[in-house]
Amino acid sequence: MIDWLGSIAPKTLLTLAQSTDPLIRKRVAAYTKTNLDLLVYLATDTDPNVQYAVAQNPQTPIEILHEYVTSADHQLQKATLANPALPSDLLGMVFSTLPESLQPLALAHPHFPLAMLIAYVPSAKGAFLSAIAQNPQTPTDILTQLATHANHYVREQVAKNPHTSRTTLALLAQDKNSYVVEAVAKNPHTPTSVLGDLWLHLPTAHIALATNAKLPVALLEAALASGDRYLWRSLAVNPSLPVHHYLFFAKQQELQIRIAFANNPNIPLAFLYYLAADEKNAVRQAALSHPKLTTSLRELFRYRQSYQLPLHASEDMIWQDFIEALLTLTPKTLVRLVKKQRLEAKTLALLLVHPDYTVRRAIARSSYVSQDILLQLTNDSEAIVRQAVARNLKTGAAILEKLNYDTPSVRRALAENPKLPRYLLEILLHSHDESVQAMAVANPQIQQQELTTYAHSPVILIRRNVAKNPICPESILRDLADDSEASVREAVAKNAQTPADILLSLIHDSDPITSRYAIRAYDHLVQTQEHTR
Repeated sequence: MIDWLGSIAPKTLLTLAQSTDPLIRKRVAAYTKTNLDLLVYLATDTDPNVQYAVAQNPQTPIEILHEYVTSADHQLQKATLANPALPSDLLGMVFSTLPESLQPLALAHPHFPLAMLIAYVPSAKGAFLSAIAQNPQTPTDILTQLATHANHYVREQVAKNPHTSRTTLALLAQDKNSYVVEAVAKNPHTPTSVLGDLWLHLPTAHIALATNAKLPVALLEAALASGDRYLWRSLAVNPSLPVHHYLFFAKQQELQIRIAFANNPNIPLAFLYYLAADEKNAVRQAALSHPKLTTSLRELFRYRQSYQLPLHASEDMIWQDFIEALLTLTPKTLVRLVKKQRLEAKTLALLLVHPDYTVRRAIARSSYVSQDILLQLTNDSEAIVRQAVARNLKTGAAILEKLNYDTPSVRRALAENPKLPRYLLEILLHSHDESVQAMAVANPQIQQQELTTYAHSPVILIRRNVAKNPICPESILRDLADDSEASVREAVAKNAQTPADILLSLIHDSDPITSRYAIRAYDHLVQTQEHTR
């Protein structure tokens, strides 16, 4: 499911949850990042569609799910049974109380208690057997048994089940029912040899086979060469479609083929960008609804509605235009794109030339950026960008070692990195630059006995950073709580490891700032202790 709301502040969510438009409230209820308080609030909404959205939200509290699944409203019960996070014990507890028409939905749920499911097999009939055959946790031996059932609906569910054995799938490939064979053709676990046999001997299965991600490349190419446009429509959504055919499908004249290609799970962003500017609204909407797209990227694609791809265009040309469109956005928007979204490496690499350092710094801070890009950023003209690389927890040891020869400001940032290799930390601890040494002292990888030495340093900044260090032992914190410098005592008050009796003494400190922080820390400590009792 696509989160229509993207990334949104809690206050904004609260405003939307109180909207007079039930469609807006429904979208908030379906949003997977909506907090529990709002879900509880929306659970009593007067619009049934809002309640159904709450019922299907994986974050909905179990108390509400229990209330919904035992309600007299069968549609609400049905929506709740579709919740992927419905717990096993709740399903087992309410199963016998459900209307008979809804019991198969519970049996098909992947969290239905396995022991109950197995025990139910001998007495199950019709829709109940189909539900058991559909359940992904049904044991292989039971699926094999159900593969010979007289009811073709049961056999079809076995053919769809991802846990059905390869031997059983090969058997079902010879079934007389076309729906069963079609399900085998679509199952990605069907042996390649069986897929090949179906292609050669059963032309009616070609359309189903064309969607199978495990279809051999030779057969994919044969399907393309066939010229069958119905077959092409199936090929367009195949996640294993060879890359060199992407442009062919993106430029197909037939509307339904372009729509199908826009739904391909592995379609690159560049082609989504192209299809989002299609002349037909149905294609544009299909591209803009793709799970790969984030809210920010959808905004970007809508911004470029007028784009037309030349007949001779390559994917590189598409990417170049894509980047040009990115560069027309404000630096603030680009920073949001980099921070909130997982832009492809090719996009990030091209954005390294952006003239605004805030964009390059955002890339340097990213948790998903490649080592190659981080290495390039170590040569950035702005120290603030190189500092971001130095602080990034994903930066490799070789890059961190290179930054050790950079300016003092970069070396200070390097000293802050909690993933810094020990040998580099030791170099920084013995730096002649007191500011670099002070930052290294605050690193949690320093050894406690070393902190004892630095706690008596004549440099105030070093003593303060010893007091800030989360691994600072109690004995040193006690000594530094009596330090002559207020900023050092303030650091002791802020340290989460400072015991209650030290905080009590600092509450009466002559420095008002230290006193205020000590009061806050002591109050938090008391509340935490009460909560854990």
